[in-house]
Amino acid sequence: ADTIAARYRARAHTSVPSLLAGAKYDLVCVVVPTGLHEEVATAVLASGANVLVEKPIAGDLPAATRIAAAAEGRLLTGDDVAALVRGALPGLLRAAGSR
Repeated sequence: ADTIAARYRARAHTSVPSLLAGAKYDLVCVVVPTGLHEEVATAVLASGANVLVEKPIAGDLPAATRIAAAAEGRLLTGDDVAALVRGALPGLLRAAGSR
């Protein structure tokens, strides 16, 4: 993880608390096994960051409902995500070209 993080000038973390300690994020992408989505997404939401959870949002309906409740109306739709990507894409392309 450290090797890949260094390549992209990022920090590697081995736990969610480590990721969230002392940092503020606008958005965290939750890309972990489905059974961990609820644990990770609710921790990130509790930190104040927004989350983008890969499909399926959870392994069962009760877990998905708890994630939605933790989001307190901050859920993003597919259109919201598309708009974020379109807005970020020029900067990402510029950054990739400068490597």
